[in-house]
Amino acid sequence: MKKLLSIAFAAAMIVPSSAAMALQEAGKFEIYVNDDFAGVMHPYLYKDAGKACLYVSEWYNQGYLISEECDLLERKTKGYLSCLGNSYINFPTTIASDVYCRGFNDWGLSLQVEYMHVGEHYDGFAGIVKFKGYPYVSNIEAWAY
Repeated sequence: MKKLLSIAFAAAMIVPSSAAMALQEAGKFEIYVNDDFAGVMHPYLYKDAGKACLYVSEWYNQGYLISEECDLLERKTKGYLSCLGNSYINFPTTIASDVYCRGFNDWGLSLQVEYMHVGEHYDGFAGIVKFKGYPYVSNIEAWAY
């Protein structure tokens, strides 16, 4: 099981980041976990966090009845060191969940995110997420609308 998780994590770090694009502030992203709709996320730039830009996002459940906060760290790359400038433009990067992140799984349950690592693509992002208390890793993807 641990070997499978390691392979999935390595694949998520390598494959999506090759065609990744930057997270845009105040965008609306439809989230899918294991190919099932898991709500809508709205990220907002919060601050410069050294090697990354910290975004605070509001993740609404499937019926827009409740929301959870999920802090995301967008990795800076050479030539794109300004978090404010990066919130308006596209550039190759990856996103990881910060210490505090809660979201919704494919069944609509509000859960703590143990870790999430995604690469950004032209219209959103894709990668893996592990919810606390679940023994398996799920795939996660988001599409801007």
